[in-house]
Amino acid sequence: ISKYPYTVAVYVDGYLNGAGAILNNQWVIGSGFSVSTADSAANVTVRVASNGAYKGGLVKQVKRFVVHPKLRGWDHDMALLQFKTPLKRNTRNAKSIQLGSHLPKSGQKTICTGYGSRQNESTPGIELVFDGLFKEIELPYMPYKECVKYHNATLFFTKNNFCTKTEYLSSPYARDFGGPLVYKKKLIGLFAGAPRCSGVIKPAVYADVTREHKW
Repeated sequence: ISKYPYTVAVYVDGYLNGAGAILNNQWVIGSGFSVSTADSAANVTVRVASNGAYKGGLVKQVKRFVVHPKLRGWDHDMALLQFKTPLKRNTRNAKSIQLGSHLPKSGQKTICTGYGSRQNESTPGIELVFDGLFKEIELPYMPYKECVKYHNATLFFTKNNFCTKTEYLSSPYARDFGGPLVYKKKLIGLFAGAPRCSGVIKPAVYADVTREHKW
């Protein structure tokens, strides 16, 4: 976590429901889908500065959350979460990240972080193992025009989304929703999903945050 101190874990009713990124000492950005299941902000918490999903770091209560008004499936899958009390600026291993203003070229390397499940290497593509540990993964960027052929419209894959190329045992998984994708130390996307077909993982989908500066 010390290399990627902007990464947080997001919980609904104490259950790990995704990840997110610190924008400043009051706000986190994460998956709209993940927090939309909460009855109220009182049911949502955020763990910062931790190498584990269920221990370490600091647990922060959420005052309110704002789901993107245009959320539909993967399209605009993002939400803002406000801490009940501001995060102290000197909190170790907890730092903000800036939003990017442009996307990489196809194939350029990005970094995704989170706490979700990992592949069981003895049964790749079949079984997932949840260990609750912080994870980082380097993935090649795939623009919308290259990725659209892999995803139909049922989950509203739009020009507000892009992908990362899937490599052997290399993709974000369940409970990583909202996991920050970073290029050149700036936030460009939030993990939205990685659907499977016959055990094969299609390119992972992200919500594009470079389009959301005004929101």
